Amino acid sequence: TGNQGSQEGYGVLNLRGSLGIGENVELAMFAKNVNNAEYNTFVLDVVSAFGYTLGYRGYPRTWGGEITVRF
Repeated sequence: TGNQGSQEGYGVLNLRGSLGIGENVELAMFAKNVNNAEYNTFVLDVVSAFGYTLGYRGYPRTWGGEITVRF
């Protein structure tokens, strides 16, 4: 069998934009993995010992907002 832990190259696009309101408040929007790339962040090839490959997938597309208030 081939290398069970290999993967193709990939790119992840993250975006963030913010707007300052006055001196102490900032509103921001963000999006992570905008292109929804599928990738592994960790792979452990244990096929010879246990018969499978253990891997952790990267985060899917996520988005959200932030409000920052400075005192």
